[in-house]
Formats: sequence, C-alpha cells, structure tokens
Amino acid sequence: MNDDSLSDGFLESDDALFHYTKVSVALEHILPDARLRLSLLRDTNDPREYKFKLLNMQGWSLPPGAEELLDRAHPVFDRILRNECRVVCFCTNAPPIVQTEDEELHQDPYSSNVGWSKSRMWSQYGENHRGLCLVLSKAAILQQLATVQETLDWFASGAVTYLKEDRIPRSAVTLDGNLLANQGVERYCSGHIESYHEALFLTKHVDYRDESEYRFIVADHNGRNESLNISNSLRAVVAGDRTPKVYFPLIRTLAEKYQAACRHAYWDRGKAHLLQLVAKEKA
Repeated sequence: MNDDSLSDGFLESDDALFHYTKVSVALEHILPDARLRLSLLRDTNDPREYKFKLLNMQGWSLPPGAEELLDRAHPVFDRILRNECRVVCFCTNAPPIVQTEDEELHQDPYSSNVGWSKSRMWSQYGENHRGLCLVLSKAAILQQLATVQETLDWFASGAVTYLKEDRIPRSAVTLDGNLLANQGVERYCSGHIESYHEALFLTKHVDYRDESEYRFIVADHNGRNESLNISNSLRAVVAGDRTPKVYFPLIRTLAEKYQAACRHAYWDRGKAHLLQLVAKEKA
C-alpha cells in the first residue's frame, strides 16, 4: 500500500481499525519489530476489568463440599481471566452500541464515526495529539491469529457494547456448582470464561462509549503469544496534530517497510483534515 492507495475508501471501511499510541512506543517498539503488545486485563484502566471478581454459585442439589469448591475456584478463575487472557484494543468507524434508558441497545448518534479523528482518543491515548494512530486491517489480523491458533487455548473478537449498569452481567460471574464438581475447577473455570467472553471482555460502562472499541481476545495459559505480528495488517500510520515534525522522516521510513501509507491529522477551526505526511520542510 502506498500513499495513493488509501483513496479506495479503506479508511472509512468496516475493515479499518485504529490504534492510538505514544510516538515513543510506536517508533521504538511497535513499528521496528512489527509487534503490537497484547495487554492483560489486570493492566487495563477499567476497574470492571482490573479488579478481582467475586463469584457467585448456583445449582440444584449441590454436592457436599460445594462451598469449598467455590473457594478453590476463585483464585483459578482470577488467574485465567486476568493473567492468562490478553486483549488488544482498537477504535472503529462504526458508531458504538449503547444501552439507553429503555434498556434497549441502540447506535449512539452523537459519537464520531471517523476512527482516525477522535479527539478524545488522541488526547487520552495519543499523547495529547503528539502520538500516532496506527491503521490496521481487521481481516488481516484475523488471518494472523488463525496462523497461531494451535498455540492458543482460544481466541475471539468483537465490538464492545456499552451498558449503563455498573456491574458485570451476573451470569458471567455465577458458576454452576454441579458442573464445577463434575468437570473440576481448572477445566470448568476455563470453559466458563470462554463461554461468557462477550460479557467479560466485550462489555464496558457507557462512560467509555466514545472509544467505539473493537477487541481481539487471546487466551494462552502458556504465555507464548504476548504480542501480535502486524507486518501484514498495517495499512497506514497517522501522525497527530502536534506530533513533532522531527519524527516525520523516521515515521515514513518505518511505514515504508510495510508499504503502509503516511498521513498527518491536522485540525483547522475545529475540523480534522487528513493530509499527506511531508517528511521534510520545503526550503
């Protein structure tokens, strides 16, 4: 992909994903190695995710010792969820799905649907507009994960739904006491987390709706996949409005390794414009 190839509408497509990051992280780690770090839930900034989960248990005619099994399940569930499952997060062009006062799910009509020009994301994750936004292909990432599938316990992906409830859906943290006894703590907890991955990984409080987030979830108890190879999925690198121009030549050099386009997000009178990234000022 060269600088002229984004005219096919890729940046506005459903396949485009946007990852905001600091300029130092992108230029020193992500782009030189074509590796995007997968984060543990314990390292996220959302207390719904980084906090220990207190579990419930239900079931008919629970076997003797069920309460002891629940006590044993707590640390196992926590270890798998927060220490063995990793996520990588992106913005999308799609408006977020939010739960409104009528308890129904609707698209948020007020959210920006342009993934590279989200001011809040540039401010919070893009180093106050001094960072970079990496543009990747969703389809290519899925293909990459498929090549390492045999080394994973499981993987999944999907758009985040934003709920007004403060708590995680109860079903996701309620264990079946009979199945827990029959299957054993380790097997049951692993299967429960996979079965309820949408509630555990793909729901957030409505306060986060402006992120329009899409996630890839990787469960890997062996820790062999701590990063994602993006050499075949990177499509463009967008510099922020305040990204120092001294970095522009390096940005172009690194982007060219992957035939990725280079752009500059420039704000004028409150509106974002996507310009060609010029590596050298004209005399």
